[in-house]
Amino acid sequence: KTSIENLVLFKAGPNPVNDKLLLQLNASNTKNVLYSIYNFSGQKVIEGQLKLKEGTNRVEIPVLSLPPGIYQLFSGGSQPLSFRFVKH
Repeated sequence: KTSIENLVLFKAGPNPVNDKLLLQLNASNTKNVLYSIYNFSGQKVIEGQLKLKEGTNRVEIPVLSLPPGIYQLFSGGSQPLSFRFVKH
């Protein structure tokens, strides 16, 4: 579990991923959360926004366009979420 301003990430996967990264988050209120995905070289390759409602949220981030490699997802806020995943 990783927290950010009353947002808890319960699950992220699959890892490795092929086409969609699936996130399960719990939000204390309705909010928009910005995220960025960086490749192993530190270049931003995807950015977007998660529109979350209060309670449990299941969201998909499409990653089919990414070449195989190691990536890091970061989300904004005072205590950013961060996790690494592998794209096949």
